[in-house]
Amino acid sequence: MRSIIKNLHCIQEHALIFTDCSHMRTRTRARTHTSNPWNAVYRLASNKNRKSSTMTTVLKPDGSYTSNLNETMQVMLDHLITKDDQTEDTEYHKRIRKQIKDPIQTAHD
Repeated sequence: MRSIIKNLHCIQEHALIFTDCSHMRTRTRARTHTSNPWNAVYRLASNKNRKSSTMTTVLKPDGSYTSNLNETMQVMLDHLITKDDQTEDTEYHKRIRKQIKDPIQTAHD
């Protein structure tokens, strides 16, 4: 559960960064001809240009849009985090599963 929450926070953070970068590009293009373009880089790096933004909707696999933040995050998690299905394992994955199950036999255990 902690890893899901951690991934959720990571996705939210990336969404905020993406949104901030998009806004920054638009604002930078509008004023680049009159000011130093490094000002925008400094504001982004120092986090002085951050505005709170909330992701509202994304397109779901069935063609409809999400209706709230929780549903949006769930759709993103379902898309980004793959299901662990042992029936689809390759030989490599089967070896890894076996190694994890077998206890380590070293002198310092």
